[in-house]
Amino acid sequence: MSTIDIFERLRNGETISPTNAEAYRMREESFVTKKLLVQMNNTPDPNEIRNLLGQITGSEIDESVVVFTPLHINYG
Repeated sequence: MSTIDIFERLRNGETISPTNAEAYRMREESFVTKKLLVQMNNTPDPNEIRNLLGQITGSEIDESVVVFTPLHINYG
C-alpha cells in the first residue's frame, strides 16, 4: 500500500482502482465539489464565481478570468 496521499498519486498520473482503500476520499471530495458548483451556478456575482472556482481548484483565480455559468465539472 502506498503512503503517498491519494490526490498526490492522481496528480502524478497514477490510476486509482475503485477498490483502493482510499477511493472513498475521491467520492467525498466530489460531493464537496458538487456543493460548491451549485453555489457557483446560482450566483450572478463574478467575484463570488471566481472565489468558488478557486475553492474547487485549490488555486487563486485571476480577476481577468470570466466564467459563464452554468459550469459542469466531471469529477472523475
